[in-house]
Amino acid sequence: MKNKYISVPLFFAAVSLVAGCRLEKEIDPERPEKFDLQAAEVQLMDTVTENITGEWKLSSVEYDIKYTNPNGSVKKDTIFTDFATLDIQYVSREESLRYPTVKGELQFGEKTYPVRFGMIANGERLVKKTGPQAFMLLEYAFPGPHVWQNDEIFFRDSGLINENYSILIAPDSRTMVWKGLNRDIKQIIFKRQ
Repeated sequence: MKNKYISVPLFFAAVSLVAGCRLEKEIDPERPEKFDLQAAEVQLMDTVTENITGEWKLSSVEYDIKYTNPNGSVKKDTIFTDFATLDIQYVSREESLRYPTVKGELQFGEKTYPVRFGMIANGERLVKKTGPQAFMLLEYAFPGPHVWQNDEIFFRDSGLINENYSILIAPDSRTMVWKGLNRDIKQIIFKRQ
């Protein structure tokens, strides 16, 4: 009689254990394919760096003022057309194939300003194949110590310089779009010269 009382609970425990087990296919049926993230970043940066060098016209610079900034150079929603020219002259991948450094010059009127930015691949682009290709911070690249002039401060205060952007280069490499991520620039549309 004692065995009967012990075997019944053991039977139910065994049945529930077997019923609770599922095959591996049932647990994770849509497992995404595995890929080498670093290799994917290098491949994406290969594509971007091949297409980014050259002379680009800032054909449209669109501001979307979210908060009034007393130091801001642009006070209300504005679109500038044929604003300036960005000449991207040099892309270095010596430090890292995954994080290229870009150097060039921004020409506004008769003045030229040295600029640089480092790029990082967009994870969404790597995994889902959507969104911008890279992110970066645009900043001045003056050699050595430099006292900023009023016109240089204008670009900083306008949100053009020292701003983070996402980068999307069109498949035909004739158009590039930078979307501002932190301040008042909504987007900059570049056309290849």
